Amino acid sequence: MTETESAPPMQWDSSKNAGFSDADKLYEAVIDDEVYGYQHINVAQQQADPNSLWYAIRHMLIVRKQYKVFGRGSFEFVLPENEGVLAYRRV
Repeated sequence: MTETESAPPMQWDSSKNAGFSDADKLYEAVIDDEVYGYQHINVAQQQADPNSLWYAIRHMLIVRKQYKVFGRGSFEFVLPENEGVLAYRRV
């Protein structure tokens, strides 16, 4: 996504407009496909599954807060060929 592109609304749940708004029209449409659509992937669904990405990230944040060493040191972004990957190196 570039700076001029906008992101779709947060997919909170499987209700109208992914639970983001009850407006009739949104600035940016919600994702509505078979795999990543808001009916299948949303915050409520992730929070209901203890094996979800939501819980994995939550656990990583808890560990990071518990051990200050994970927040110290140098930080640099790694630029892989695949633009779909965000990576960084902390030393």
